[in-house]
Amino acid sequence: MGANAMIDEQVLGIRVNLETHRFYNVVTNQFVMWYKSNRYTITIEKELKQIMIQIVLDKPHDSSAFVDLFLNIHCFNMLFEGSFYKIKEIYFLEDNGEFIKKTEIIDGLVDCYNSHNQFEKDLFWLGNLKEEAYKNILNKWNELFSDITLLHNVYLYSNCSINFPVDLRFFLQFQCFEPLAGLLKRKGIIDYSAEADMNEKMESVIEKYGGVVFKKENDDGDTEAIVSKMINTRVRVAHSKNKCNVLNGEQCWEYTLKLSIMYRLIILDLLGISPDCFLERVNNATEQINNSFNANNGGAV
Repeated sequence: MGANAMIDEQVLGIRVNLETHRFYNVVTNQFVMWYKSNRYTITIEKELKQIMIQIVLDKPHDSSAFVDLFLNIHCFNMLFEGSFYKIKEIYFLEDNGEFIKKTEIIDGLVDCYNSHNQFEKDLFWLGNLKEEAYKNILNKWNELFSDITLLHNVYLYSNCSINFPVDLRFFLQFQCFEPLAGLLKRKGIIDYSAEADMNEKMESVIEKYGGVVFKKENDDGDTEAIVSKMINTRVRVAHSKNKCNVLNGEQCWEYTLKLSIMYRLIILDLLGISPDCFLERVNNATEQINNSFNANNGGAV
């Protein structure tokens, strides 16, 4: 998850200044958390469009460990925001108590930590955790992430700012749902037969988590046909086959956005936050997506 080719040094902490497109009231949240056998003090400050995350130890430690924990928190926040905060500055806390700017760390971060501008809109924001709940849910995220690291990184790349074809973006998003369905089945949240194909798996996921996101498709009786198109699109991209009955470019964007919302609802549910908590936000986002693509024949939201 960390920076590419980052050289470790012994430091006492990290401070990251970030920027968001939304306004926040002045909020400070400080707590102590154990992570990989170390006891960190974490401070998060929000004011207007500025956010500061500071992570410190009482003894020197590898700088990569601080970057690793920051990126975990960065990904956790993204689950609620729908896109990443912009990283403006990164500082390391040296032994002498001074914060030294490290521009090369920002330059070395992999591309998946920059969101495509399609996701940098208020409609993808699900809400904020209360300060008193933040630490406990973050701890659950750290545990879950160790089980879904590869899966989640694929999800991040499907949302990232790299300019690649929209059918490939959709493909990456859709690829997340087969292992995710398996995880949900192992946890007893959904069920499907041992011989189930991707159609059955995906329909099970949508039945459990897509009631709002896929409401229009369900109401129109189109869900089965859309899932079939998704699978055919996946096969075409993965195997370069000239499949018929696939999503067109506009539909690839539409369902990339919808699947991204549903993915976040699933992860938050696994963290103990019911999708019902976000019902109004998800309904508004889905309606805007539907209205935009219907009105513009596939225009951006």
